[in-house]
Amino acid sequence: MKFGVFYEHQLPRPWTQNSEYELFQNSLAQVELADRLGYDYIWEVEHHFLEEYSHSASPEVFLAAASQRTKQIRLGHGIVQLTTNQPHRVAERVATLDLISGGRVELGLGEGAGPAELHPFGVRVRDKRERWEEAVQAIIPMFTLTSWEFHGKYHDFPARNVVPKPYQKPHPPLWVACSNIRTIAEAGQWGMGALGFSFVSPEAAKADAVTRLVDFPNLDVRTKAEYKDFVAGQINGFLRLFYVLLAMAVPEIPRLQDVLSHDLSELQRALRG
Repeated sequence: MKFGVFYEHQLPRPWTQNSEYELFQNSLAQVELADRLGYDYIWEVEHHFLEEYSHSASPEVFLAAASQRTKQIRLGHGIVQLTTNQPHRVAERVATLDLISGGRVELGLGEGAGPAELHPFGVRVRDKRERWEEAVQAIIPMFTLTSWEFHGKYHDFPARNVVPKPYQKPHPPLWVACSNIRTIAEAGQWGMGALGFSFVSPEAAKADAVTRLVDFPNLDVRTKAEYKDFVAGQINGFLRLFYVLLAMAVPEIPRLQDVLSHDLSELQRALRG
């Protein structure tokens, strides 16, 4: 089992002149502590215009700052909004972060939330899944090819060599935000990690994963079993990963371990049946 800290950068009112400054400075101090304690990941969201809920509009800047204060901890985009960013800009920023961090980036890709976020970028909520899928297709080759062009419904650009290239080859590990239950099983099909954030119960996730095996009629029993185990493993590892442990909570580690142990036992029972 691996542990991480997860940041939305929530900031409830009332605000002072220094509230946002203190929020980010405290977060960076917590990241330094997590690195010294041996934590495996930090994850940072991307949201726009969501006052109080999330003041994390530029996760790549926060993660870059964190990279220079830490030595081992993995730096997770949880997630980059592909609906509000140009694909080549995502590839450039992610590769740069991977280089300056010595290959510690984890790349989560997602769609964004509702109209409050998307409409100012000229994006309709009804189009966000299609936009996300197209952007993924556009981005991944940029990490390896020296000449790549893409012509889609939402993105169109001529052949270019997108530089720099990431430190990790062929690219940083890929993840997908799974607020929709069916996306959990699809993440397994795509070979991507599932960032679940506990939006669904383990029982529901297991049922959906098993149901989707019918989409693979040519797979033999062994392969189906391996697929089921893969999806279960992704959910088991990350559906309840993000217990945010701040510096003031360090004395509560023994109690937290008891909670985690109980949760994992229940999760494994539900997933493995």
